[in-house]
Amino acid sequence: MQQLFSTRPWFRTLLLLAFLSVLTGCVPDDDDVDDPQPTPSESTVTFWMRSDLGNGRVVVSVNNRPIGTLTQYHPSGVTCGQGEVTTQLAPGSYSYVATDEAGATWRGTFTLDTNTCLKYELTGQPSGGSQGVSNPIPTGYTSQGTITVDTPQLQICVRDHGQIDNDIIDLVIDGTTFLSNYTINGTNRCFTVTLPRGTHWIGVIARSEGTIPPCTPGITIKDATRSQVFELQSYVSGTRGAYTIRVQI
Repeated sequence: MQQLFSTRPWFRTLLLLAFLSVLTGCVPDDDDVDDPQPTPSESTVTFWMRSDLGNGRVVVSVNNRPIGTLTQYHPSGVTCGQGEVTTQLAPGSYSYVATDEAGATWRGTFTLDTNTCLKYELTGQPSGGSQGVSNPIPTGYTSQGTITVDTPQLQICVRDHGQIDNDIIDLVIDGTTFLSNYTINGTNRCFTVTLPRGTHWIGVIARSEGTIPPCTPGITIKDATRSQVFELQSYVSGTRGAYTIRVQI
């Protein structure tokens, strides 16, 4: 073999070239290596409501895809990314629709930057829907507030919320009189009522303002989890006070 290499240099050159080609073949071609794919940087949006502006639960959709349902209200705000309706989306512009149980809707758009968290509060009154349900208080009464209850079975109590002076009232719920010509005093008069899911109203007709106008009945409404107290003010001539009761089940 030594003689062969020494007498035939062309063979040694050929062998060297073959060896180099083997080494070259071990180096991967750049075209054969998969480039790592970048991971999209997702951002977060949280929808929330400060108070009950709609009618019960509110279903939120982004780009026609439902992402969750609002059933809670947050007077003090929410932490972004921890709200009841929170989703992650790629950076970009989106449209949303939020629909309450009466069919009324909020519509709008929002834009997400890279690696951001956006808190989107639903504000104002929704549009459309069943206006008779969304605003149930009839003509002749003045809205003095709204409460939301969590169960249909309610205990309702009434007493004089001001100075006891022989106020006489009718207490009406959804047009049905539950107390007629009743003289309120410092003791609660209570009864139970069942209201289906939706929006209802409770109102007071003043029959006598006593010695100090107006009539000032205090109303306590108790569901399975809590009690809520408010005052209605009514005059014999003029304002009949009323409250909206929203039942969410």
